[in-house]
Amino acid sequence: MNNTTRLADCAQMLIGKNIDKAKTNEKEEGYPIIVGASDIQQGRICCKRYVVPENVKNPVFATKGDIIISTVGTLGKIGVMDIEKAIISKHVVAIRPNKAVCIPYFVALLSRLLLDMPAQEEEVIGFSKKMDMNFLENLTILLPSYEEQERIITEVSKMFMCYFLMEFETDEFLTTNADFLNLIKERYDKWKREERPKIIKAIGELSSLFRKIEIPDATIEEYDTKYNKMKNRYLNL
Repeated sequence: MNNTTRLADCAQMLIGKNIDKAKTNEKEEGYPIIVGASDIQQGRICCKRYVVPENVKNPVFATKGDIIISTVGTLGKIGVMDIEKAIISKHVVAIRPNKAVCIPYFVALLSRLLLDMPAQEEEVIGFSKKMDMNFLENLTILLPSYEEQERIITEVSKMFMCYFLMEFETDEFLTTNADFLNLIKERYDKWKREERPKIIKAIGELSSLFRKIEIPDATIEEYDTKYNKMKNRYLNL
């Protein structure tokens, strides 16, 4: 059975502080700063400015593995810390999950839940929107066992890998090599026979988990059509 908890009860929330831009630099002197949404690119942290800790009063540090969420301007943009340490500004919050949380699962879940996030209409240094921190703290998190979190993410990852394989029909990606095409067919047939039932079940579980995300019934059947189209196209080259 899935257990529910508040975000604040399964993770530590670190709220950043104001940083005087005049005291920062682009020479990589000191620690990197996560200023805001612009420093979160495709789920990664890409800092452009740095600051010497002595120039910030009581700096707040995010560390490797923390989940960074933008809280001002562009709301809810998420990235995972893949650098050892960075100072965070008041335009972001760092979420540090406890050991019972699988990071990829948590990121996927937060990405969905933040779609329903209300914004406070408040002027914040030129920005008109600010995240409601009370909403964030009290987000209801469905938290099954760590093993179950890993299983869900694994099955969903398989689903997306198969989807991209079937969707990707450009000449740059596919090859005329018959051995490669046979390998694709072998893996696809095995997936359809052994893994598809598990993935269908995982999709159902995930739909419920993420507040009933609508996944078209035709999606699974379309894999067959797309695969056959790809096979017929490239077998005759």
